[in-house]
Amino acid sequence: MKKPISRILIINDEKLVLKELIKGLNAAAKSMENPFGILFSGVTTAHEALQSIEQDGDIQGLVVDDRLYTLKKAL
Repeated sequence: MKKPISRILIINDEKLVLKELIKGLNAAAKSMENPFGILFSGVTTAHEALQSIEQDGDIQGLVVDDRLYTLKKAL
């Protein structure tokens, strides 16, 4: 049976912070038991997030930076 894939999308407009978050979270997912195949990816704007969600049917969750103010600009 094929292992499931569950992607969690992180939105953070600080590129360096986003890069380190994704790197750390994916490292943790690889080192621990991960029966749901959780993988993390990231984008820097709400517009990119909407595109990712539309294009990737495996996105199961979304984590948004509480200081992300780009939603109004992106739409």
